[in-house]
Amino acid sequence: MTARDRLVLLGTVARAHGVQGEVSVRVEDDDLAMEIVRSQSLCVELPGQPGAERAIEGARRTAKGVNVKFAEVDDRDAAQALRGAKVLQRRSLLTCVDDDELFTGDLLGLEARTKDGERLGRVESLGGGGEILVLEIATAGGELQVPLAETFVHEILLEEGVIVLTPPSEFEEGE
Repeated sequence: MTARDRLVLLGTVARAHGVQGEVSVRVEDDDLAMEIVRSQSLCVELPGQPGAERAIEGARRTAKGVNVKFAEVDDRDAAQALRGAKVLQRRSLLTCVDDDELFTGDLLGLEARTKDGERLGRVESLGGGGEILVLEIATAGGELQVPLAETFVHEILLEEGVIVLTPPSEFEEGE
């Protein structure tokens, strides 16, 4: 899969909205909300399941995100079953991003390596919530957390599916 074909996280289904099968999707910013509104279909990925492409019958902005009506989701129970699902779109279909821009979702699944090429693990999620996000990398020995900052992250090679970094423990030892 090329970088342009990668799925980018746009938001998360927060809850059912109404009784007609609409869901409320929580998004991080207005650009991502508009991507959902403009889309004809999106990939919906429930926790622990592979994603599935779903056609959109309608979508509209709200104060807290976007309300979406997916085809074949016709009642509140079916909508509520999507709670917690990730809403994703192919990077190549996004209109709000230049080829050289990154979404945090671009980092998920990248193989983490040191400058010397040593494989550390795979980026599983992003944490933090303050000014600096933290890459959470699944390693053979557990989890490694690395701040998403120039001091630690040296290169992001989307086409190769690799992120080159210096783990915080090595940085501290080298000071």
